[in-house]
Amino acid sequence: MDGRAGRTPPDGRSLVSEAGRHRWSRRVVFLVTTAVVAAGAVVVVAVALAGSGTSTPAGERGGGPRGVTERAVARLLAAEPTPPGATRVNAAPVAALASPVSEPASGNLVRRTAWWLVPGGVDRVLAYVAAHRPAGVIASGSEDTGGGGGPTVQGLSFDATGPQWRQPSIYADFQLAVVATADGNRTALRVDAEATWLPARSASSRIPDPVTTVDVVERRGGGAITVRRTLPAAAARRLAVLVNALPVQVPGSYNCPMDDGRTDALTFHAPGRSITVTVRVTGCGEVSVGRAGPGHPILLGGRDLHSAVARELAHWR
Repeated sequence: MDGRAGRTPPDGRSLVSEAGRHRWSRRVVFLVTTAVVAAGAVVVVAVALAGSGTSTPAGERGGGPRGVTERAVARLLAAEPTPPGATRVNAAPVAALASPVSEPASGNLVRRTAWWLVPGGVDRVLAYVAAHRPAGVIASGSEDTGGGGGPTVQGLSFDATGPQWRQPSIYADFQLAVVATADGNRTALRVDAEATWLPARSASSRIPDPVTTVDVVERRGGGAITVRRTLPAAAARRLAVLVNALPVQVPGSYNCPMDDGRTDALTFHAPGRSITVTVRVTGCGEVSVGRAGPGHPILLGGRDLHSAVARELAHWR
């Protein structure tokens, strides 16, 4: 599975996208993760690191990940060309465009919205949008919602993937979402630019250099220890490089492969300091460094890290 979970429209309407894939999806950064095994899959239940009602750590304001993401989102919205004759309005001109077509459950989302009234029909307006997207932005899906006597809303989604937009260590899921509906002989248009900022890793969430040894404890499901070894400095340093390079888990919700409870605990030792890395070998493969909390986000790459540990164990047998 790709770990992405679709969002549900606020009013329960259906969403249709290319290849049956709902384009607009998000993830949640976890402090606490519980795996529930059912029919060969794991549904991840979590306590979110950042959500509605939580304060933003000082290091994530201004020039931090959230501030950088806010500026990038504003720049993307400003870059979106508007159809000829369009008039910008300060609020949704029709009720169907008052809310986004779907809503992620993440306090890390940054969204900026603009509404327009455009002469002509919806198909013509969306064709113009598709043909005049900003440089470095690619089409990624289409939506068509309606039914139940409500208005039909059509939409296009785009990913900002060009080098002028990408900052993969700062934010993810950088998108434009354009939705339109008829308003008499005009088209009402809503444009959302959005991205999800990634919690920053503090220095204490990285393995210090140099490290002298690493203790490896592998556990099977149920907690039984199958390996307990100490590896020397050369192995410890190679594993430390891998841990320090792991990506932050993108905020949102996950459906994961089955988690059988296998974990690796790697305790790195450096002069005056030790730090433990917990690796989930199956499921979503989350990796946590030290104590959970601000500056210590969940990382991805548990299966690859486990494979690297296995190679070192075999080498130093």
